[in-house]
Amino acid sequence: MRFIPRTPNDGVNVSKRHPLRAAVELVAGVVIVGMLVLVALSYLAEFLILRIPPEYEARYFGQGWVDRLVSEPSDFQTTRRLQELTALTRSASASLMIRSRTPSRSPAERFSSPEDCSSLPRPRTS
Repeated sequence: MRFIPRTPNDGVNVSKRHPLRAAVELVAGVVIVGMLVLVALSYLAEFLILRIPPEYEARYFGQGWVDRLVSEPSDFQTTRRLQELTALTRSASASLMIRSRTPSRSPAERFSSPEDCSSLPRPRTS
């Protein structure tokens, strides 16, 4: 048998169906599987709710489990944070008041006299 090199045809790794149809099928599959999982979890929760004794429910799902999951900041932390925010707002309002009191001048007004222009860089002469 002798080897004859040939280029492969263009349909080697190409699906015979439209790519949008394949995408719709994949998305629909994911949605259906997700819905089935949610329905199964809801039935499982319903099943377990009827069979958990009230003592276990009170022990595991009573008021204390929220406190264990969500820890409130201590009074010291809250007070310190409020002090920082108060200082920040005071400094911001003070800087806004200082800016509003200074009159803004146009560039022509700022450099109207030769003394004002003395701080500008001089052009180079060659």
